[in-house]
Amino acid sequence: MPPPVLDAGGRPKGGRPALYCSSACRSAAHRLRTARATPALGEAVTRAQALADALLQTGRPWQAALETLTTQLRELTDGAAGQLAAAEEARAAAAATEERATTAERRAADALADRDADAAHARAETAVASELKALRDLGAEQAARTGAETARDAALAARDALGAVWGSDLGRARWRAGGW
Repeated sequence: MPPPVLDAGGRPKGGRPALYCSSACRSAAHRLRTARATPALGEAVTRAQALADALLQTGRPWQAALETLTTQLRELTDGAAGQLAAAEEARAAAAATEERATTAERRAADALADRDADAAHARAETAVASELKALRDLGAEQAARTGAETARDAALAARDALGAVWGSDLGRARWRAGGW
């Protein structure tokens, strides 16, 4: 390594000063650090191994309990899924039954409305027939009234004619002679 560059005041010029004076010093420091860390690292690995062994020994019963719990949960889930499927089928059957009942009610209401409509139609036909009969009777009554008025007018005319004949001398003479 070249000697450091100094400024006019004799101080090192620019940047950060070097940590090691040479690469040999740097290698020696690295070896020293590694040698100090190796026993601590080995001790940490030994402690981790002991802890893992202890955890495995205490964890095996937990693992068995977890497997048992998983099996029970799977059985419960399968049973619940079956019950859910049965409930869904029952709900669908109930919905279909309700739909059929609604359709039957609608048909019954339609049949009742049709029956009521038929009864109303029959009542309307009866009313029309009785109205026609009343109109015919009224026409017959008016015809009879007209006929009676015509007969009355004819009778009045005949009476007037007879009165005119009776009022004359000729008529009295015929009557006395028995010609009438």
